[in-house]
Amino acid sequence: MFTNITIGRYIYKNSLIHKINPLFKIISIIIILVSSLLFNLIQNILLLILTILLIYLTKVDMKTYLKNIYGFRFFIIGILLIYIISRVSVFVIINNIIKIIINILISSTLLYTTTLKELNHGLYKLFYPLKYIKIDPAKISIVLTLSIKFITLVFEETDTIFKAFKNRGLKFDGSIRLKIKKIKMFISTLFYLLLKKSENISNNLTIRNCDLEKLVNKKKLRINYLDALFLTNIILVIIIIFKIV
Repeated sequence: MFTNITIGRYIYKNSLIHKINPLFKIISIIIILVSSLLFNLIQNILLLILTILLIYLTKVDMKTYLKNIYGFRFFIIGILLIYIISRVSVFVIINNIIKIIINILISSTLLYTTTLKELNHGLYKLFYPLKYIKIDPAKISIVLTLSIKFITLVFEETDTIFKAFKNRGLKFDGSIRLKIKKIKMFISTLFYLLLKKSENISNNLTIRNCDLEKLVNKKKLRINYLDALFLTNIILVIIIIFKIV
């Protein structure tokens, strides 16, 4: 069930997007995500086309991205049903579904083409100005990087538990009371495993006397014309979509 979702896993390819500076990549993704929330239906359709173009440039199989969308099918269907019950306009429903798809695809694009180390470095540079108001950017970047890794862990552990339940002949059927009991058992098992993993990570960091400052790569990011061109083109396309539609 959850093996379809591979968000958070780095996939190596010799592509243009993989070579882009992580800071510029993160800024570009943020611009696209924010734009999708502000755009109307036609604008978001054009933004979706831009997202698909970026996916093509990653050289990662399109099926991998589609699996992520399929993995979120229940969430999308749930949102769709809420809108239908609320008697929201069809155009608004389609626009919001496209927004969700863009968010899933563009987030996948960032995480498939950026290692956790690169992502951590990029986030540190992004939040570096906060240092001037006495907020530690190293802590923020580490927390966000670990959170992304934790999301991958949740999907992996959930799938492991589902398979274990299936192998033991446990199915989510029967009376409502029995279903609730099984779901409760599933959730408690999931939380136990996740807390155990979190505790192990925390203990390892404590034993090694790990300093968050040392975990962050503070070296200057090398910026070339390709990075600047990539970010500039993203901004220009967003402006064009905003202006002409």
